Amino acid sequence: MTEDTILDILLIEDEMSSTLLTERLKREFHEKVNIHRNGHTIAKDLDMYIGKDLDIVILDEQYSDLNIIDAVKLIKKRKPEADIIVLTNEQEKVLVDKVKSAGAFDYVVKDKSTVDKVVYAVKGLWGSKFARHENVRLKASRKTSRTTVAILILFFILIIAGAIYYFTQ
Repeated sequence: MTEDTILDILLIEDEMSSTLLTERLKREFHEKVNIHRNGHTIAKDLDMYIGKDLDIVILDEQYSDLNIIDAVKLIKKRKPEADIIVLTNEQEKVLVDKVKSAGAFDYVVKDKSTVDKVVYAVKGLWGSKFARHENVRLKASRKTSRTTVAILILFFILIIAGAIYYFTQ
């Protein structure tokens, strides 16, 4: 994953909002985003991505064929690597807690600033994923560096031991 990596998002939302959101995400991510729109049921939409990674699923509660908790659980079961952002008109704290405990990353209540909120959440997710990936990469690099240093030290010790043996003969 680099800064040039393409972000794959499955957007399960009505046409008007998904068009606005798609345009804004493409602008914000400088066209380095693939937006896949739904057309079937959540299960069928996820089946289309078997073997492929989805970074984020943006799910509008109204356009889910399941109740929102079951929808989030199904997405996490089929695509555990995908982060989920739920869009809804409901503000109940109990529902928010249930959705997040089912596996959703964020919960956005729809209003005039929905597109801004979703873009902000996607940016946060992407930054977090990039940071986690870089952390793993740097740890692996550090481990490789330690191995290289250990090999060089061992090689140096063997050279010194060989030299000592040679000059003591």
